[in-house]
Amino acid sequence: NPEAFRREILSLGLTVAAWMPFRDHHRYRPRDIAAIGRRALASGAEAVVTTQKDAVKLAGRGLEAAVVRVRSTVVAGEDHLEAALSRALAHG
Repeated sequence: NPEAFRREILSLGLTVAAWMPFRDHHRYRPRDIAAIGRRALASGAEAVVTTQKDAVKLAGRGLEAAVVRVRSTVVAGEDHLEAALSRALAHG
């Protein structure tokens, strides 16, 4: 959820100089990485910030990024989640 990530960045007291959200499971191509770099430079950004998940996809591709760790907490239905994970792992 790009907007939730943006709100998280703002809640940390950071200023967003430019915003380039990509859809979930995006496969970063060289042109995407070049566009991110150009946008960061043009906006005067001090850093490119991304999620851990996307940082893995960007690693070694010529774009250094700061990583924001996002944590999740199950507030209800933990037993259903654990059962679903157990079923998925049993079939994996």
